[in-house]
Amino acid sequence: MSVSSPSARLLAVWDGEAARAPARRVLALLRVADPSATDEELATLSLGEADRRLLAFRDATFGARFDAVSRCPRCQEPIELSFASADFALDGNAPYAHVTREVEVDGYHLEVRPPTVADIIDAADARDAHEALVTLLERCVPKARSRDGELVTPAALPPRIVEAAGEALEAADPLACTRIQLECPACGESWSSVFDVSAYLWEELESWAKSLLGEVHLIASAYGWQEADILALSPRRRREYLEMIVA
Repeated sequence: MSVSSPSARLLAVWDGEAARAPARRVLALLRVADPSATDEELATLSLGEADRRLLAFRDATFGARFDAVSRCPRCQEPIELSFASADFALDGNAPYAHVTREVEVDGYHLEVRPPTVADIIDAADARDAHEALVTLLERCVPKARSRDGELVTPAALPPRIVEAAGEALEAADPLACTRIQLECPACGESWSSVFDVSAYLWEELESWAKSLLGEVHLIASAYGWQEADILALSPRRRREYLEMIVA
């Protein structure tokens, strides 16, 4: 079997990244989605571009339909969702995020740029949510001046200015925050929910990997074949062998 077979590559990602933090899994998923790109290139992708690539990879691997369950924030009624990647507007974003934009709030002047995959990984290593926010601001707000024109560190910005900086970061890369509009059929409550592309893809990959290992176990038990040989089979051929085993 070639180690580059799709099943083997996906299984290796699941096996090698399961214990890592979710933010670090994003880089691994991007790597398997685009083996020709270097880690340095992938780390500089904006979050919106990363999501776009992961959605394209997911479409090719698991299909374009998504099925999920949400819960109404008012009455707690479970709501089944079904949608497609085509429902997301994922056009027009640059693949690398180095363009800054200027923002003025209450006399403060900020320069902000869209967060990258590397930024999120660094922020995920913080000890708590506050430190994570400061880390993100330090990376994505390269310059901040007070009303007096003095340079201010991101950690020293007032809460209102920090909130405005966060809004500016989201506006700089609108694809990084994919939202789904929902309405509860039981009570009529309407709300929007953030759809985490990488988290959904990882859960799907985990379910697929466990199912695949079950298939490998059955075929190996019946024929004595090695895992590598079984993974080299196409999904259709594996299904045919499984049907003969359980017949």
